[in-house]
Amino acid sequence: MKFYQFLCQFVKISPYFSGSLEKSLDKVVSRGEKNFSVHKRYMNFFQYRKTPLDEPLYKLSAGRSMVEMLGVLAIIGVLSVGAISGYSKAMQKYKLNKQTEQLNNLLVIMTQYKKEWKSVHEYISLSPFFIKMGLIPENMIKPNDNYLYDVFNNKIDLRNNDDGTWSKIKINYYISNTESFELCQNIMNAAKAFSGELFSAGVYAYASPDNPAASQYLRGDNYCSSNDKCLRDITMDDIYSLCRVCKDSKQQCLFQFLWMI
Repeated sequence: MKFYQFLCQFVKISPYFSGSLEKSLDKVVSRGEKNFSVHKRYMNFFQYRKTPLDEPLYKLSAGRSMVEMLGVLAIIGVLSVGAISGYSKAMQKYKLNKQTEQLNNLLVIMTQYKKEWKSVHEYISLSPFFIKMGLIPENMIKPNDNYLYDVFNNKIDLRNNDDGTWSKIKINYYISNTESFELCQNIMNAAKAFSGELFSAGVYAYASPDNPAASQYLRGDNYCSSNDKCLRDITMDDIYSLCRVCKDSKQQCLFQFLWMI
């Protein structure tokens, strides 16, 4: 009986209780932003929270579209081409500098020891003698081979050249890549630097099916007359003309340095 009476009393006061709660919340909201944020926080606690399973399927995918992947691959390709090109240019420049160093070293050796071969009256290779003397770098030597090789793997032959009238020694520098103007320019610039020691320097192009044999030579300072082209006066136009002799032949070309002894 008492429980029934309590229940009747609760039903009577419940409208009042709910109304007072609503009024209390309105007061909290009207007190300002701070209290409203507190109220909002408590109200949000009872709101429904979405889970990843409520998102559309395309938003749950962790991959990338084909267009995005193609764009990334295109960027990587462009960067790779630039890197390879830069590396190739740097390597070519390094090899040209190394080739200049190797050739200058040979020119110094031949100039320094040229008189040692004055009494030799046979056609022989000088490379083995200089190798035994320790004057040739190891990276230019191949086993059981009298030829030397530069950084581009071009053959170099050091020889005496006694023809009965003139006693000479020479460097025969065989160029297989006749398209390389930089390599040709290196060789002729080295010859110009030794113009005071050389008898002559120039180029000989072997005959090809399309072109006959051709040659151009310039005289050293001590052997140059008014009718000759002198090494000391060589210009870029002269170098270009010499290099054209090789390029037009489209075959192996020979650069030659001669010393009188």
